[in-house]
Amino acid sequence: MKITKQHISTWLQNNRWAFTVGLIVLCLSYLILESVYILHLPLIVDEYGGFAQVEKLRSELPYRDHRPYKTVLGYYVQLLPTLFVQPMWSKLLSIKFFTAGLVSLLFLVTGQLLRKIYSSGALLLAMALLFSMSTFLERSAELRVDMLTSLCGLLSLVFLLRGQSQWSGLLAGLSFLVSQKGVYFIFAGGLALSSLVLLSHPRRNALKQLLGYALLLCGTIATYFLFWTIVASFDAVTNTVFGSGVKKIATQVLYNLDDLRMYWFQSLLRNPLFYLLALFSLGHLFWERNNESHVHKNLKLVIYGSTMLAFCLWHRQPWPYFIVILLPTFFVLIVDLFDAEIKRAKHTSYLGLAILLCFGIIFPLQRSKAVLAQDSGYQKQNIELATAILRPEDSYMALAPLFPHHQHRPRSLRWMDYPRSVQTANLPPEEKKELVRELKNDPPKLLVQNYRFRGLPPGIRRYVQKHYVHLHASVFVFQLSIPKQTSNFELPFDGRYTILGSPGAIELDGKVQHGKSTLFLKKGVHSLTPLKRSIHLRFTPQGIDPLINPRYKDNIEFFPDLYRY
Repeated sequence: MKITKQHISTWLQNNRWAFTVGLIVLCLSYLILESVYILHLPLIVDEYGGFAQVEKLRSELPYRDHRPYKTVLGYYVQLLPTLFVQPMWSKLLSIKFFTAGLVSLLFLVTGQLLRKIYSSGALLLAMALLFSMSTFLERSAELRVDMLTSLCGLLSLVFLLRGQSQWSGLLAGLSFLVSQKGVYFIFAGGLALSSLVLLSHPRRNALKQLLGYALLLCGTIATYFLFWTIVASFDAVTNTVFGSGVKKIATQVLYNLDDLRMYWFQSLLRNPLFYLLALFSLGHLFWERNNESHVHKNLKLVIYGSTMLAFCLWHRQPWPYFIVILLPTFFVLIVDLFDAEIKRAKHTSYLGLAILLCFGIIFPLQRSKAVLAQDSGYQKQNIELATAILRPEDSYMALAPLFPHHQHRPRSLRWMDYPRSVQTANLPPEEKKELVRELKNDPPKLLVQNYRFRGLPPGIRRYVQKHYVHLHASVFVFQLSIPKQTSNFELPFDGRYTILGSPGAIELDGKVQHGKSTLFLKKGVHSLTPLKRSIHLRFTPQGIDPLINPRYKDNIEFFPDLYRY
C-alpha cells in the first residue's frame, strides 16, 4: 500500500503521543543547538546594557530609583536565573540559557495549542524550519527582551486563532509590558478582530471577541501603570514608557537606514525558503479568505500577518535581533500553508520534502560553521580579570555598562553609541575640557578598550593613552606619570604600584625605593625627593595570575562585529 500524506497526517493526528514525542525532540534539538551557540557567540554591547538593567532590580525600584529603558516585566523575568549564580560571566550566560529554555518550553506549549487547529505534520514541519532558521538560532537567546516580547505575541496570536480573544488580549498586553515593541502585536490583534466585525456575519460574536480582547488588554496595561504609579508616580511612569526618548528611537532615523535594511536582505539570503513560504502563505490566505469553513481563521491570520509585516518593515532600527519579533508570526503562517497543502494533496510530494530538507533545513544550518568559529572566551577573560581587580568602591571606563556594580567614569559617557558619539564630538570646547578634568580628578582604576574609544574627543583620547597601559587582553590599568623636580604627588586609589623609569634609588615617603620595585601605596598625597627625571607609577594588581590565559594576551576588539561575521 502506498503511503500518502493523508496516511502520515492521520496517523500523527490519531497518535497524540507520537506528535508529542516529535515536538519534544524538535524543542530539545533547538535547546541543545542554542546552548552550543550561547557558549560560542561573544556578547554584543547591548546585551551588557540589558544585563545592567536586570542587575539594577536587585537594589532599586524602576521609575522611582532609575528610569528603565523599556517596560520592566522582561527584566524581572531575566532576573530569576541570576539569583542562583554569583560570578558575573555566569550570570550573563544564565540569562541566555534561561531564555533558550523558555523558547523551547513555550514552543512546546504552542505546538499543543495549535494541534486543535492544524494537522500534526504541518506543525512539526514548520517547527523544524523555524528551529533551523539562522536568524532565529543566532538571535533568539540574546540577552535582550525582544524574544520574550515575541513569545508573548506568539501566544497572543495562537489564542486569537483559537477564538479565545480574552487570553489573546492578556498576552498582547503582557508583550507590551516586556517591551514597547509589543504595541505591534496589540495593533495586529486589534485589527484582525476589527476586520471580523466589519466583514463577517454574524457580527455580534465578532464584536464580543473584540470587546473581550480590548478589555483584557487594557486591564493588563492599566494594572501595570497603577502598580508602578503607587510605587513611583504617574508622571514618572508615563514619561518613561511613552517619553521623548522612546519616541525618538521609534520614529527617528538614528543610524543609516540603508545600512540597517541590509540586515533584512542578510536574513532573507540566508533563509530564502522560510521567507518565501511565509509570504506565499499570506497570498494564499488572502485568496482563500472567503473559504466558508475557515473564513474567520483565514481573515484573522491574513490581517494579523500583514499588519506585523508592515510594522516590521517600517521599523526604524531593524537590527538582526529585532527580526525575531516577526519570525513566530511567520512560523504560524507556514503552519497554515503546510496544513492546507497536506489536506489538499493526495500523495506525498517527495520533491517538495527534498526541497524543504535542502533549502529549509540543511542550507540555513550551514551558518553553524560560522557560529562555531566564534569564541566568547576573550570576553570571558576580560570580564573575569576586570572583576577580580575592581573593588566595590572602584570605577572603570568602557563607554558601555560592563560592570553594573561599579561606577563608570566619566559618568556621562557610560553609554557611547553612535548618536552619543556624534553628540559628544559636537560639544563646546569647554564641556570637552570638563570631561578631561573629571577624568583627572577621579580617574578609573582600569578601562576595557573597545571600538567605542575611537569616537572620543581628541583630548580624552590623549589622556587615556597617556595614563593607561596594557595589562592583558583588552584591560588597561592606571599609570601615574610624575614629572622631574616633583616633590609630592597624589594617588587616586590604594594599591600595589611598580616604579618605572627610575635609573636608580629614589626616596618615597621617607624610604628609599629602587626602580622596577613594587610596593603598596595608599590613596592620597605622597612625598618624593625632587627627581632628576620623570618616573611612572603603574598600578599592578595582585592575585590575578591564576586567571591569566596566555591565549588572550593581545588586545583585540572586545565587541567583534557579530552582525556581519
